[in-house]
Formats: sequence, C-alpha cells, structure tokens
Amino acid sequence: MAVMVGASGFQDFLNQVIRRQEAEREAKERTLFYYARKVITVMSYYLLGCVFYCYGPEKMSILRAIYFQCVSWTTVGFGDVVPSSRSGKVFTMIWILLGLIVILPIISEAAHTLIDKGERYFTSSSQQKQIFKKVLF
Repeated sequence: MAVMVGASGFQDFLNQVIRRQEAEREAKERTLFYYARKVITVMSYYLLGCVFYCYGPEKMSILRAIYFQCVSWTTVGFGDVVPSSRSGKVFTMIWILLGLIVILPIISEAAHTLIDKGERYFTSSSQQKQIFKKVLF
C-alpha cells in the first residue's frame, strides 16, 4: 500500500531538508580556518597601517602606531596621537573609513559569539558548567 503525500507535506519536507543543509553549512563555516582568516585579516590591516605610520612621513614607533589605530578604529579618538603631515592626515581619513568597514564587523561578530557562548554557559546545567570549567581552566 503506497502512502500519498500531499503537495504541502512534500513542501514542508523540502523546507526541513533545506534548513538542515543550511545549518550544516553554517556550522562548517565556523571552523578554525574561518576564525584564523578573520584574525589574519585584522593583523594584516594593523601591519599595513604600522608600515605607513612607522616608515612613512609620520615616523611613529610601532607601539604608538598600533595604539593610534586601535583608538581610531574604535572611534574613541583621545587626540593624544595625531598625524602631523598632510599626507598622513589624508591616509588616516581613508584608512579609518576602510578600517571601520573591515574591522568593526569582525569585532562585532566576535563579541556576538562570546555573548552567545556566555548565555549558553549560564543557562546550562551545573554539571555541564563543571565540565566546561575543567575544559577551559
């Protein structure tokens, strides 16, 4: 005896399969390579900025260049380190805008991931918390 499946039942089945495949694909994307690529992107951006600020017209120290980029990209802008040359100011305007486009989404995603993991940790059972502590510490 054959079981007849209606069109809506088949559509529901296909939607479930598609959702499952999308979830598996997203899980595979969150591998070590995915996060390593993000870290390399941020480090490369810092490195290129350091090359300009250290060896270009600004002649900053490496620590000062990294500090200046962190303060600028996070939009804190203390104003204690500023570019002095005209070319340094133009480069900085472009560099900060590109940095906001490249770096902030990565930082936002990292913060979101940490918050999600923290929420799962605090809503899990006490036995799971103890296992989690043993693994991390």
